[in-house]
Amino acid sequence: MEAYEIITDVYRVPGGFGAGGEIFGGILLNDDPGIVIGISGGLKFIRNLKTALKNLGISKNIRIYLTSVTIEEINTIVLLQKSLPESQFFIHQDIAKKIQNPREMYFEKRFDPSLKERTRSFARKFPKKLENIIHINKMSSFETKKTKILIVPFPGPHEGHTFIYSRDHRLLCSGILMGYSPSISRSYYLDFTGSISTYLNALSFLNQAKADIIAPSYDEPQFTKNKPINTYEVLSAIESDQKAAYELCSLKWKSFESILQEYRQIYGSAITSPPYDEIRVDATILRFHLSDLIKDGKIVEDKFQYRRV
Repeated sequence: MEAYEIITDVYRVPGGFGAGGEIFGGILLNDDPGIVIGISGGLKFIRNLKTALKNLGISKNIRIYLTSVTIEEINTIVLLQKSLPESQFFIHQDIAKKIQNPREMYFEKRFDPSLKERTRSFARKFPKKLENIIHINKMSSFETKKTKILIVPFPGPHEGHTFIYSRDHRLLCSGILMGYSPSISRSYYLDFTGSISTYLNALSFLNQAKADIIAPSYDEPQFTKNKPINTYEVLSAIESDQKAAYELCSLKWKSFESILQEYRQIYGSAITSPPYDEIRVDATILRFHLSDLIKDGKIVEDKFQYRRV
């Protein structure tokens, strides 16, 4: 499936589907230079992007803005740098240095601490160095004859998460997985560089955003003129998982592994499809909820054992 026009000069570039039901892809602005916001889907995305650039007569010297920088985006960066070496990647300064050195720096202290060896082994699949990574912050706007790109840092789900807004298209690329696909309606991404409270603030921000189109990660763009975007699915998933984490604890000590297994069996889990299953991102998310419950004084922890207060 090739790229298709959403509104004038704004194209959705498909990237196929993930094992967990994710709808991969990105947004291409027909501009000079060409602007891409969000990248996922690896080779399928790259093939469709190159076809779109050729059909629209856009130079391969494109500017690529990343709203999210998860494992999926890093994989696609690696492939893009081989296929479109002239392209530049604009990533928020909080994480840009780690992306430049993904094997050594990206995975450090990001996922469940009981999985350090598994995470180190997984990190070896990634290159030591990535090129053409440009550091940006909220002052790094960029203007062409057709639009102005605005940067809104919002660390919610993970470090480096950023809202990218195309002013003249009234297009907001949010970087947040909304779970519109039925197979991932209870899915959301969170790692130890993020914050549940900031995540909830980001969802509140989206509900009030004055954009005509909102393009979440791993979902199709949503036309939101005169109506707010639906954040119910992801909000409900976060709240129900917090409740589940508490209910799976008891007045007797329980190991984290036993809580995790019950959580998976009864409530399902967040992202468990490849490549997230290999480093058990759902374990990271559950640990996050347990940590919040400890802060709230509802449970206590001792050597990865948990119980209610």
